[in-house]
Amino acid sequence: MPGTPAWVQGLFNYNGQHVPVLDISLLATGQPAAARLSTRLVLVHYTPAGQATQLLGLVVEKATDTLRCDPADFSHSGLSNEDAAYLGPVLRRDDGLIQRINVQDLLDASVQTLLFPEAASA
Repeated sequence: MPGTPAWVQGLFNYNGQHVPVLDISLLATGQPAAARLSTRLVLVHYTPAGQATQLLGLVVEKATDTLRCDPADFSHSGLSNEDAAYLGPVLRRDDGLIQRINVQDLLDASVQTLLFPEAASA
């Protein structure tokens, strides 16, 4: 798609629905996610501004566990990055840090329109 950022990796079909896929590593660091067994495609619910909830695929690295965490256990990372508002607070664990991704802050209005044209015109 012309004008689509490089971190938008394409679409896949999930139960008859076209689902856009974002490479979170490429978005956050400029380097694509490594092709490893621990790199996963995670489906999340995303709600474009004023529209119905849509599915969004996120390619994430080192996704080896599923956790339920209390949001109160996360704390500010100490870094401020206005260009990456989607990077939320962190949870410190013995095995490292887990950074929360604010899904609603991933896409600006222009990318929302590119990825969800039906929702934008509804």
